[in-house]
Amino acid sequence: MTIAELHGKISGTGKNVHDRLEDLLTSDVFGSILYSEKWEILEEWLSLASNAFEESLKDVFQLHQIESVTIVFWPSGGRFGREPDVLLKIVTSDNESYGFCVEAKFLSGKSNAGPMIEQESEDKEDREVSPETPPGDQLADQWLQIQKQSIPNYEWDDVSVENRALIFITAHQAVPHTAFEETFSALSKQQRDTEKVRKKCFWLGWSCLHQVLAEHCEDRKDEPLSGSDLIIQHLYELLERKGLRHFRGYARCVEGIKELDLELNLAGPIFWNNRFFSFLEDAPQVQSEEYVFWRQQNEGK
Repeated sequence: MTIAELHGKISGTGKNVHDRLEDLLTSDVFGSILYSEKWEILEEWLSLASNAFEESLKDVFQLHQIESVTIVFWPSGGRFGREPDVLLKIVTSDNESYGFCVEAKFLSGKSNAGPMIEQESEDKEDREVSPETPPGDQLADQWLQIQKQSIPNYEWDDVSVENRALIFITAHQAVPHTAFEETFSALSKQQRDTEKVRKKCFWLGWSCLHQVLAEHCEDRKDEPLSGSDLIIQHLYELLERKGLRHFRGYARCVEGIKELDLELNLAGPIFWNNRFFSFLEDAPQVQSEEYVFWRQQNEGK
């Protein structure tokens, strides 16, 4: 059973395939966290979110020691007709409450539509925009929703405005700056406090969750898994299957080369500058009279 299907997000019509895929991914990820109650994994993942000032969500909100989490999927009836993918209400050990509005993407971009977008082709200099006009940018609309507490199916009465934020989850390996600048621009045209938006609007990668789960699963790789740990293991395998892996940088490639039990000591020309590959000098030797690429250690292969 998937939460996405319970909310009517999966159909057999073949329409909006990209939307259905990201709804299913959202359902699988947050549903797994909900049913496993592994709040420490959620906390670690959220701590990797960053804003336009390159500040982490954990630093901005001092988020630590999560005690309870309420997860609401696709609440309807919000201002401007926007439906967030997930709303999180988090209570920490010091009894502080936080509210996070999550917009999740996988293979598609923002759903931008509305008065502001429709008028972009008109005379921009003479056009006046009312503060009550929907910006038309998906993230901008949702930002205004959580500021105005205008999502009727979810109670944020005990969550102060200062403790609310917007989280944009994508498959990117780095912050999608263009998408955020569009949002900031749309809000700026309505004389909104864009500095506050830049501070309280965060990007988070699916691959960041892969990074957290990899460490969690590595610690338990020799243990028989059941219950919540098995749910998390399957979630890790799902992200692997979808290619949502965390890119660990070229430093990791260098570490891998250092671990090779051979040295590329070729008789022919070498195209790389030896200064960049000096760490190979201490490895055992494999000699060749030919120009060899990706030579196998086992000649029988």
